[in-house]
Amino acid sequence: MNDSSTLRAVVFDFDGVIRHFDQTVRADIERRHGVGGDALRAAAFGPDLGRRAVTGQITRARWIELIGEATGAPEAAAEWLGYGGYVDPDMVRLISELRNAGLTVALLTNGTDTIPSELAEHDLGDAFDHIFNSADIGLAKPDPAIYHHVLSVLDLRPVQMFFTDDREDNVTAALAIGIRAHLFESGAALREVLR
Repeated sequence: MNDSSTLRAVVFDFDGVIRHFDQTVRADIERRHGVGGDALRAAAFGPDLGRRAVTGQITRARWIELIGEATGAPEAAAEWLGYGGYVDPDMVRLISELRNAGLTVALLTNGTDTIPSELAEHDLGDAFDHIFNSADIGLAKPDPAIYHHVLSVLDLRPVQMFFTDDREDNVTAALAIGIRAHLFESGAALREVLR
């Protein structure tokens, strides 16, 4: 009989865990377009605009337009959000190892409507058993409701799920409802915790 506390699923955040961004790229774009330091990120992830983008209230294209309007630099906004970053190959191997071990592996991302094409761009379209995108769900981390949604779809008790994210508030929210969670710092540290 399967113990109700046995780990059955590992759920990964995308950006900052699997996909990473070279921060010098944004700085270079801002410099070349004459945008004040950190203006693009500040506009994109302000309390209203970022939340609307990742809960599906606006498309990524509209988000880019609004960032361009807020900063007076539409070309810079388009170039910055056109940069796809890079995927950590060790994390891709870990995902494959976990699936081969019989665990369900899922992605839970605060993303926009373009997550499917972004995953395809990095050859990750088939890497996960489930993809939970906040823009599709209409909820975003760290709202506890999004974790309950994942648990419901996967038919899991909180203790049967492990979640990793690079944002402390997202990890804290998962822990608060009983999910096993880890603040991501490196692939090596994550592997050690999963052991």
